[in-house]
Parts: sequence; C-alpha cells; structure tokens
Amino acid sequence: MIFLQDLKSRLKVFDLKGAAECAEKFISFLKQSDDAIPLNIAEKILQQFRSKRMFTQMQRIADALIQTSRISFKIQKQYAQSMIDSGNYTAALAVLQSLITDTNNAHMQDINAITENFEAKGLIGRVYKQLYVNAGNPKNPQCVHYLSLSMDAYYSVYKADANKV
Repeated sequence: MIFLQDLKSRLKVFDLKGAAECAEKFISFLKQSDDAIPLNIAEKILQQFRSKRMFTQMQRIADALIQTSRISFKIQKQYAQSMIDSGNYTAALAVLQSLITDTNNAHMQDINAITENFEAKGLIGRVYKQLYVNAGNPKNPQCVHYLSLSMDAYYSVYKADANKV
C-alpha cells in the first residue's frame, strides 16, 4: 500500500490530480484484494479527501470500502457526508437513515455507535436545512416542512445530549 504514502504527500502539497490518481489506485486495490485495511486508516483517508474538498474521490472510495465489506459506522457517515457535500441529498438521507437504524441496534455501550448516531441525526438536520436554503422560497409549504424537519433533527441530538448532563 505504498500509494497511501504517495497520497498523503500529494494532498499535502495540493496535487489534486495526483491525489485523484492515488484514489483510483486505492479503489482498484480495494476491489481486487482481500487484504485487510485497518478501518481507522480508511477513515483517515476519507477525512483527508474531505479536508481538500475532493468529494467525488471521497464518495468513490467510501463506496468501494462498503462494497468490499470494509465498513464502520464512521465510514458510513463519511459516505453520507461526501454525498451531502456533492449535493446528493436524497441518497445521503437514505444512508443516514440506515446508519441511524444500525447504530440504534448496536450495543448500548458502544460509544462509537452513540457518537455516529448523533452525528447522523445532525447531518439529517444539515440536509433539510440545505434543502430549505436551496429552495429560496421560505413561504413555500415544502420549504417550511424542510425547516421543521431540520430543527427536529438538530433538537433530537440536543435533547439526547442534554439528558446525559
């Protein structure tokens, strides 16, 4: 996995074309190899692409990770984030709803599940807020509904967190 070092150095100097090439190599590796990839490394790779606003590559890598059963709650969330950042709101909502279900069904003491559950609910709020803003018509009943859904999602996280204090 020498290309991972190459990726890091290319991202560091904003060689986005070279980083995109590294992403394609990584995707090919994921699809062709059954070698284990530490999930924390995969999560860091996705975060590196997000920090450089390379959402297409982030989404393609996350998709390949999920297709090859190299998955964590955080990777699912990052996949949804890449879709949100690319304007694919409906698909992001589907992934986030699935993530909420998965994390609700996880062990009650799994702090990663709890964290990603809150994150997913917050991202749902972000999606609905963005749908409201993008519509540009605050009087439209559908837009009002989006704003209401956004506030409900954000409030559910706030309320759940407030109960722990």
